[in-house]
Amino acid sequence: MSLLKQLLISVTVAILAILTGTLAFSIGAAREYLDGQLQSESDNAAASLALSLSQPANQDPVTRELLMTALFDGGQFKLIRLVSTRGETLFERMRPDRAPTSGHVRLHAPRWFEELLPLREPRVQRAISDGWTQVGQLTLEVEDGYAREALWRSSVRMATLVLAAGAAWALFVVLLLRWFRRLLQREIEAQVLAIDSGRAAPLTPRPTTGPWWRS
Repeated sequence: MSLLKQLLISVTVAILAILTGTLAFSIGAAREYLDGQLQSESDNAAASLALSLSQPANQDPVTRELLMTALFDGGQFKLIRLVSTRGETLFERMRPDRAPTSGHVRLHAPRWFEELLPLREPRVQRAISDGWTQVGQLTLEVEDGYAREALWRSSVRMATLVLAAGAAWALFVVLLLRWFRRLLQREIEAQVLAIDSGRAAPLTPRPTTGPWWRS
């Protein structure tokens, strides 16, 4: 193996390692960002809903159920559950995985991708009170389907960019090797002709060769 090939292989391995590391770091950063956004949204939504259910005007069980049903039907929550202090379930609505929300058909990330890069379940609990008396505990979980789809789409885009960069480098290496082989072949032919004519010529690049990308 020539010194040029060894050098190109070493540089190729280094570039592949850099591209792979960049891809992994970018996907990991996007995943952490989405986890944080889901947790923040869950905290805010749970605090707002718990405050609303704790208002004196909303202490009636029917009113509470109407409020929670209306919020759940909006498609922003995956789970809303209200449990009394005695452990009785007063209200519960749960959306199954991969269920369409608000009547829209959505494209989902593959199951293997969700298992490889799972998002943390942003489940939050808040106490519901009637004045100074606690009447139950609210459990809320924000719908994370859109976050999973966003992570999948961003991962596909980043992987496409990395593959395009790798393909561009591979094309450059192929063109460079072809140019070097043609240049070496011309120099060898020139040396053979020089030997046949009885004079020796140095093995130096000929000025009439032209740029390598035109070979």
